[in-house]
Amino acid sequence: MKGEGIVGTPARTYDSFNNVLNALAATDGYTNGDVGRGAPGNAGGGGNQHNAGGGGGGNGGAGGNGGGSWNANTNGQSGWQTGGYGGFPIATAFGATRLFLGGGGGAGDVGGNGSTDPQGSGANGGGIIMVRAGGISGAGTFQANGGNAPNTGSTDSAGGGGAGGSILVTVQSGGVGAITFQANGGTGGSNSMGAGNPEQDGPGGGGGGGVVYTPAGSIGAIASGANGTVTTANTAPTDAPNYY
Repeated sequence: MKGEGIVGTPARTYDSFNNVLNALAATDGYTNGDVGRGAPGNAGGGGNQHNAGGGGGGNGGAGGNGGGSWNANTNGQSGWQTGGYGGFPIATAFGATRLFLGGGGGAGDVGGNGSTDPQGSGANGGGIIMVRAGGISGAGTFQANGGNAPNTGSTDSAGGGGAGGSILVTVQSGGVGAITFQANGGTGGSNSMGAGNPEQDGPGGGGGGGVVYTPAGSIGAIASGANGTVTTANTAPTDAPNYY
């Protein structure tokens, strides 16, 4: 299932901050359907084929693509790149004239091989922080980070991380004190096949970085989230095959 973004909201969403899978709506949220690897706007696309990973959401930076499908030796479609596409870096088209919530990550394709909700879900994108003040002093942190996708511990894929959100700060005089700004993308979900299982399924793509605008100028797209990894009986954790 696709993630949530500027184009729409899918029939089911995952609250990655409270670790709750929301109720399924009666109809698809996207005009052309909620499933498939296509990334609508800044939302990540869903894993499209047997245990392919979900794409990460986009905002200031693009989301990472989800990992490829199941590649057991007996599978004639071994390792096809059918993971969800990463969300578009929508903020790059508008600059500071328009702010966007971080795109949500797409869900991985889950075949029910031991996974339970919310495993396989994509994560939430980061929020928007807007501050207009006479001046700012002191220390603190403004956070609009994307959520991390949950990991799976069985033969199923994982979802994409949420993109970082947007932060805009304007002051009449002075700077922003010792404030730290964070609008980082969330990590894609990882999976572990367990002992004795050489199968590799698709981890999730990382969420793109968000944007921060301050009196000192744009900090630009800050850190993107890492893609998920996969561990099998034969390998240590390896990067998901993300393509940007």
